[in-house]
Amino acid sequence: MNVLIPGTGLIVLGQSWLGLAVAFWFALAAQVTACGVLIAPARIPGILVAAGAGLAGVAWLLAQWLLAARIRFLRDPGLADELSILRRHAEQALERSDYQAARSALLIALSIDDSGLLTRVLWARLLTATASRLRARRAWLRAARVDRNNEFAEEIRTALARLQAA
Repeated sequence: MNVLIPGTGLIVLGQSWLGLAVAFWFALAAQVTACGVLIAPARIPGILVAAGAGLAGVAWLLAQWLLAARIRFLRDPGLADELSILRRHAEQALERSDYQAARSALLIALSIDDSGLLTRVLWARLLTATASRLRARRAWLRAARVDRNNEFAEEIRTALARLQAA
């Protein structure tokens, strides 16, 4: 997928913004090149076409390198343990109302794997305690999307009802 449309592999592996930026960069550069070669070759200067082709090539190469780096990172055998430590640290910080420490740990955990159910639930708990009702509600809805086995369904329903009533 990443070979055909650079950046999509990064999006699938949890680096949405980086993948989107690379995909946009590639698409824009490829479009300039395609217009200069196929649509209006007489109107678009050759230097612009060459620059577009070069930028598209660099974006493609960068996307492949970033994808390989992400795969190597995610295949680290100790990654699951490190995520568990981050979540445990965040849970303990939330219990003692140390919201800054919880936020730091959860931001790192989300940057590694933004689809982890427990991470999403902890993030929603943090935002419920520290952020606006709208942001907390969105966090709980994201947690609900990730909770495919309904492990936290009751807590999610309760939190959403409480936020709605407030």
